Amino acid sequence: MPPPFRSRTLEDFAVELDAFDFGETRLTGVHVHHTYRPDHDAFRRLGGRRCVQGMHRYHTGALGWSDIAQHESVGPDGSLWSGRGWRRPPASSRGHNGTPRRHPFMFEMIGDFETVEDEAHDRLTGPQRAAAVGLCALVCRRFGLRPGDAVKFHRELGEPWKSCPGNLIGKEEWIADVEAWTPDRPSHGAPAGAAEPGPFGAPHRRYAVRPGDTLWSIAARHGLTPAQLAEWNDLDPARPIHPGDALVLPAGARAMPESGGAA
Repeated sequence: MPPPFRSRTLEDFAVELDAFDFGETRLTGVHVHHTYRPDHDAFRRLGGRRCVQGMHRYHTGALGWSDIAQHESVGPDGSLWSGRGWRRPPASSRGHNGTPRRHPFMFEMIGDFETVEDEAHDRLTGPQRAAAVGLCALVCRRFGLRPGDAVKFHRELGEPWKSCPGNLIGKEEWIADVEAWTPDRPSHGAPAGAAEPGPFGAPHRRYAVRPGDTLWSIAARHGLTPAQLAEWNDLDPARPIHPGDALVLPAGARAMPESGGAA
């Protein structure tokens, strides 16, 4: 069975990273990948947990590795999904994975950021880019690393025939964004008119559960499926929620008129 993969915001990740006991292990850099598959469409259809579980099955089953390759996976909504233990070297690129005491931090951005016949598959914008840039900045700052030296795209790691994390992503702008990153400053990738990111990049708003609410009713009122709402809050859809509980809603979730309400 795969581990119980956890979804967090970038703010949660920052707190966890700051408190994490690395012991004698030192992170030496950050390796940036994209998944190619699953892509944004798969994330919308399946949800983050099933996407990460699928990658775990592929890495351990088809490839025969001991665990999922990456330390974190960044969803299109800015969610960060736990993966391989942080003290363990990643399966990033042969000859560049380091040792248990000195190794890079590797993450995958869920999506396909390639072009085929000049048609873009996915676009790395908004909350996903903000979370990925913030992750790079936080790891670099925790270990005193210079982003220009420490942050490596997969295509730089001895495999020049690969374009990972995608030929739609420029390295110079990425490094500039990492160097300029602050908790209240989004990356350049957010398009005009996009929802404002929260303090650490993932756009969301809070909802206080009211008497009579269920996951189904809240999801229906905000144009979501119960599975999407459960995924955002790392909840078991079969378990009840209670008045006063605080839920997170995607910033783009639309409030629907309630039946019987004023026009």
